[in-house]
Amino acid sequence: MKRLFFLTYLLLIALKVCGQTNNIVTNTLQGNGYAYTQKINYDTGFVTLYNSEKVYVDIPLVYKSTGERPPFELREKRVEDEAWSFDRTMAIINNAFTLDQKLSVSDRKFGIGIYINSTTGHISDVKYYFARRGPFMQIPLSVFREIEVKLKEEIYFTLTEAGRKVNYVYFGWIHEVE
Repeated sequence: MKRLFFLTYLLLIALKVCGQTNNIVTNTLQGNGYAYTQKINYDTGFVTLYNSEKVYVDIPLVYKSTGERPPFELREKRVEDEAWSFDRTMAIINNAFTLDQKLSVSDRKFGIGIYINSTTGHISDVKYYFARRGPFMQIPLSVFREIEVKLKEEIYFTLTEAGRKVNYVYFGWIHEVE
Protein backbone atom coordinates (compact mmCIF):
# COMPACT_ATOMS: atom_id res chain seq x y z
CA MET A 1 0.00 0.00 0.00
CA LYS A 2 2.85 2.38 0.82
CA ARG A 3 4.45 1.62 -2.54
CA LEU A 4 1.21 2.32 -4.38
CA PHE A 5 0.82 5.63 -2.54
CA PHE A 6 4.44 6.57 -3.23
CA LEU A 7 4.19 5.66 -6.94
CA THR A 8 0.95 7.65 -7.25
CA TYR A 9 2.62 10.60 -5.56
CA LEU A 10 5.60 10.44 -7.96
CA LEU A 11 3.26 10.19 -10.92
CA LEU A 12 1.34 13.28 -9.79
CA ILE A 13 4.58 15.22 -9.37
CA ALA A 14 5.74 14.15 -12.84
CA LEU A 15 2.42 15.21 -14.35
CA LYS A 16 2.61 18.58 -12.61
CA VAL A 17 6.16 19.19 -13.83
CA CYS A 18 5.49 18.02 -17.39
CA GLY A 19 2.03 19.48 -17.64
CA GLN A 20 3.01 23.04 -16.78
CA THR A 21 5.11 23.81 -19.79
CA ASN A 22 2.87 26.67 -20.86
CA ASN A 23 0.89 28.08 -17.99
CA ILE A 24 0.89 31.56 -19.50
CA VAL A 25 -2.27 33.25 -20.73
CA THR A 26 -1.86 36.06 -23.26
CA ASN A 27 -4.55 38.72 -23.68
CA THR A 28 -4.81 41.82 -25.81
CA LEU A 29 -6.16 44.85 -23.95
CA GLN A 30 -7.66 47.61 -26.08
CA GLY A 31 -7.35 51.27 -25.23
CA ASN A 32 -8.41 54.40 -27.10
CA GLY A 33 -6.49 53.81 -30.33
CA TYR A 34 -3.86 51.48 -28.86
CA ALA A 35 -3.48 47.88 -27.74
CA TYR A 36 -1.36 46.26 -25.06
CA THR A 37 -0.31 42.65 -24.65
CA GLN A 38 -0.83 41.22 -21.19
CA LYS A 39 0.87 37.94 -20.32
CA ILE A 40 -0.27 36.33 -17.08
CA ASN A 41 2.08 33.65 -15.80
CA TYR A 42 0.06 31.49 -13.42
CA ASP A 43 3.17 29.62 -12.27
CA THR A 44 4.99 32.72 -11.03
CA GLY A 45 1.92 34.85 -10.32
CA PHE A 46 3.28 37.76 -12.36
CA VAL A 47 1.86 39.83 -15.19
CA THR A 48 3.88 41.31 -18.03
CA LEU A 49 2.35 44.25 -19.89
CA TYR A 50 3.66 46.01 -22.99
CA ASN A 51 2.49 47.83 -26.11
CA SER A 52 1.43 45.35 -28.79
CA GLU A 53 3.32 47.44 -31.36
CA LYS A 54 6.59 46.44 -29.72
CA VAL A 55 9.96 46.80 -31.36
CA TYR A 56 12.45 45.01 -29.08
CA VAL A 57 10.36 43.16 -26.48
CA ASP A 58 11.12 39.41 -26.69
CA ILE A 59 14.01 40.06 -29.11
CA PRO A 60 17.42 38.82 -27.92
CA LEU A 61 20.12 41.41 -27.25
CA VAL A 62 22.85 40.91 -29.87
CA TYR A 63 25.82 42.69 -31.39
CA LYS A 64 24.76 44.41 -34.62
CA SER A 65 27.91 43.40 -36.48
CA THR A 66 27.88 39.68 -35.67
CA GLY A 67 24.40 38.79 -34.45
CA GLU A 68 26.00 37.10 -31.43
CA ARG A 69 24.80 37.63 -27.89
CA PRO A 70 27.10 39.60 -25.58
CA PRO A 71 28.47 37.53 -22.70
CA PHE A 72 26.18 37.80 -19.68
CA GLU A 73 29.04 38.77 -17.38
CA LEU A 74 30.05 41.61 -19.70
CA ARG A 75 28.94 44.82 -18.00
CA GLU A 76 29.85 47.50 -20.48
CA LYS A 77 28.63 51.01 -19.87
CA ARG A 78 26.19 51.55 -22.73
CA VAL A 79 24.83 55.02 -21.91
CA GLU A 80 26.36 58.11 -20.37
CA ASP A 81 25.32 58.97 -16.83
CA GLU A 82 22.76 61.72 -17.13
CA ALA A 83 21.07 62.64 -13.86
CA TRP A 84 18.35 64.65 -15.60
CA SER A 85 17.03 61.57 -17.42
CA PHE A 86 16.76 59.56 -14.21
CA ASP A 87 15.00 62.35 -12.31
CA ARG A 88 12.63 63.11 -15.18
CA THR A 89 11.86 59.39 -15.70
CA MET A 90 10.89 58.99 -12.03
CA ALA A 91 8.70 62.12 -12.19
CA ILE A 92 6.89 60.90 -15.32
CA ILE A 93 6.11 57.55 -13.71
CA ASN A 94 5.02 58.96 -10.36
CA ASN A 95 2.93 61.77 -11.85
CA ALA A 96 0.94 59.38 -14.05
CA PHE A 97 -0.86 58.00 -10.98
CA THR A 98 -3.71 59.87 -9.30
CA LEU A 99 -3.64 60.36 -5.53
CA ASP A 100 -6.20 57.56 -5.05
CA GLN A 101 -4.15 55.23 -7.25
CA LYS A 102 -0.98 56.11 -5.34
CA LEU A 103 -2.74 55.23 -2.09
CA SER A 104 -3.98 51.94 -3.51
CA VAL A 105 -0.47 50.86 -4.51
CA SER A 106 1.39 52.34 -1.53
CA ASP A 107 4.11 50.08 -0.16
CA ARG A 108 3.88 47.95 -3.32
CA LYS A 109 6.34 47.86 -6.16
CA PHE A 110 6.23 47.02 -9.81
CA GLY A 111 8.91 46.34 -12.36
CA ILE A 112 9.54 48.55 -15.34
CA GLY A 113 11.87 47.98 -18.25
CA ILE A 114 12.85 50.34 -21.02
CA TYR A 115 14.30 49.38 -24.37
CA ILE A 116 16.49 52.10 -25.88
CA ASN A 117 17.14 52.34 -29.61
CA SER A 118 20.91 51.98 -29.97
CA THR A 119 21.03 54.31 -32.96
CA THR A 120 18.96 57.24 -31.70
CA GLY A 121 19.13 56.92 -27.90
CA HIS A 122 15.33 57.24 -27.69
CA ILE A 123 13.09 54.80 -25.85
CA SER A 124 11.38 52.35 -28.20
CA ASP A 125 9.52 50.06 -25.77
CA VAL A 126 8.34 50.12 -22.17
CA LYS A 127 7.49 46.90 -20.34
CA TYR A 128 5.80 46.51 -16.95
CA TYR A 129 5.84 43.63 -14.44
CA PHE A 130 3.61 43.25 -11.40
CA ALA A 131 1.88 40.67 -9.23
CA ARG A 132 -1.29 39.16 -10.68
CA ARG A 133 -3.08 39.44 -7.35
CA GLY A 134 -1.71 42.86 -6.49
CA PRO A 135 -3.17 46.36 -6.73
CA PHE A 136 -1.48 47.18 -10.05
CA MET A 137 -4.01 44.91 -11.77
CA GLN A 138 -6.64 47.54 -10.87
CA ILE A 139 -4.74 50.46 -12.41
CA PRO A 140 -6.34 51.55 -15.71
CA LEU A 141 -4.43 50.75 -18.90
CA SER A 142 -4.42 54.47 -19.71
CA VAL A 143 -1.97 55.10 -16.85
CA PHE A 144 0.57 52.70 -18.30
CA ARG A 145 -0.03 54.20 -21.72
CA GLU A 146 0.58 57.72 -20.39
CA ILE A 147 3.88 56.63 -18.84
CA GLU A 148 5.01 55.01 -22.08
CA VAL A 149 4.08 57.95 -24.30
CA LYS A 150 5.73 60.54 -22.05
CA LEU A 151 8.90 58.48 -21.65
CA LYS A 152 9.16 58.09 -25.42
CA GLU A 153 8.55 61.80 -25.99
CA GLU A 154 10.70 63.30 -23.24
CA ILE A 155 13.54 60.91 -22.39
CA TYR A 156 16.60 60.12 -24.45
CA PHE A 157 20.07 58.84 -23.69
CA THR A 158 23.55 59.55 -24.95
CA LEU A 159 24.96 56.22 -26.05
CA THR A 160 28.52 55.12 -25.53
CA GLU A 161 30.46 53.23 -28.20
CA ALA A 162 29.49 49.98 -26.45
CA GLY A 163 25.82 51.01 -26.55
CA ARG A 164 25.95 51.64 -30.29
CA LYS A 165 27.33 48.13 -30.92
CA VAL A 166 24.20 46.27 -29.76
CA ASN A 167 20.73 46.22 -31.32
CA TYR A 168 19.20 47.93 -28.24
CA VAL A 169 20.03 48.91 -24.68
CA TYR A 170 17.83 47.62 -21.86
CA PHE A 171 17.34 49.01 -18.38
CA GLY A 172 15.00 47.56 -15.81
CA TRP A 173 14.27 48.38 -12.18
CA ILE A 174 11.74 47.91 -9.41
CA HIS A 175 9.70 51.04 -8.81
CA GLU A 176 7.68 52.20 -5.84
CA VAL A 177 5.20 54.92 -6.75
CA GLU A 178 5.72 58.06 -4.68
